[in-house]
Amino acid sequence: MPVIVCLVCRVSLFAQTNQEIEGARQPLKRAVTMADVIEMTRVAPSPDSASWQEGGAVRSPDGKHFAIVLRKGELKNNTNLYSLFVIDKDSIFTEAPRKPLISFSSSSNREGIKNLTWFRDNDTIFFLGEKTGELTELYSIRWSTGELRQLTNHATNVTSYSISADPEEFAYAAE
Repeated sequence: MPVIVCLVCRVSLFAQTNQEIEGARQPLKRAVTMADVIEMTRVAPSPDSASWQEGGAVRSPDGKHFAIVLRKGELKNNTNLYSLFVIDKDSIFTEAPRKPLISFSSSSNREGIKNLTWFRDNDTIFFLGEKTGELTELYSIRWSTGELRQLTNHATNVTSYSISADPEEFAYAAE
């Protein structure tokens, strides 16, 4: 039976800042700016999503962990920061992830991290990744150690992949 994880983001009409007003500390409300919207952290789209507003977590084969990608615009660098987090199933609603497993910054319209696939060892995650100024390549990362490996070095963007029972054997398609 599939497990569905829903993450809900609510955008308030006003952002809160604390400032001294007439000698008392009171929250000052201000209108949300376009910069606020761009720099808001949101769930990155899932591969089967038809909408940029929908994203999802990918469950490990043993069902104990979820991998999810969050995206945040960075105006000063004109990039989008994509961060991969792994969350334990038992603490998904009680504890926030402490830090990302990996982050890639993308300066193109392509996603920095996408198409997550857990390997059957429940430790290795495969994904397509694009760093600023580089092409999309196939990567793997071990959740337990943070060891990152770039598995392809293709002359064009890698667009899809499939992993065999042996993680050293894979097939991929490129532009």
